[in-house]
Amino acid sequence: MLADEVYLGLTYDGDPTGIAALTGHPEHVLTIGSCSKTYAMTGWRVGWLGGPQAVIDEVTKIHESTTACAGSVAQHAAIAALTGPQAPVEEMYDAFAERRDYVAERIDAIDGLSAPTPDGAFYAFLDVDLPGSSLDIAKRLLRERDVVLAPGDGFGEAGEGKLRLSFANSLDQLERGLDGIEAALREA
Repeated sequence: MLADEVYLGLTYDGDPTGIAALTGHPEHVLTIGSCSKTYAMTGWRVGWLGGPQAVIDEVTKIHESTTACAGSVAQHAAIAALTGPQAPVEEMYDAFAERRDYVAERIDAIDGLSAPTPDGAFYAFLDVDLPGSSLDIAKRLLRERDVVLAPGDGFGEAGEGKLRLSFANSLDQLERGLDGIEAALREA
C-alpha cells in the first residue's frame, strides 16, 4: 500500500495518524512525506519515503538512476524546517483551521451550496446548485464574479458538478469569493 501523507500535518480534528499505524501490517505500507504542505515549501521538491528497508533499498536504486537530487539549498531549508522552531508552522496551522471553520460555516449558511467539512489540507469540495458541468460553473463564476475555483471533474468522474475551493488565502478573499458564489446562487 502506498500512503500519500503530505497533508498529515494539516489534520484538524483529532491527532494526525499515519496509515501505517492504523493497519495490522505496517510493513506493507510505503509512506510518502514532504515539506510541501506543512512547511509551505511547495515546489522545493523535498520529500521522503518510509517503509521496509528492503523496499527502500530497491527504490533508492531506481531513484538514483532516474532522478537528480534536491538542491542543497532546499535540503538545508528542509532540515531547518523539520528541526527548527515550530511556532511559525503552528501559526500557519491555526490560520488554516480558522479559515476552514469560516468556510464551513459560510457554506452551511448559503442555500444551494454544500460541502463536507474538511478534516485536513486546505480545500473544500463544493457541491454548487448551478446548471452546467464543473468547468462551465467554474468559468461562469470566474467571468461573472471573479471567483477562482478548480473544476471538480479534474479529480475524476465523481467530481463532476463539484468545485474545489482553496482556503489557503486570506479571510477577506474567502469572504469575497463566498459572497460571489452566494450572489450567483441567488440569481440562478
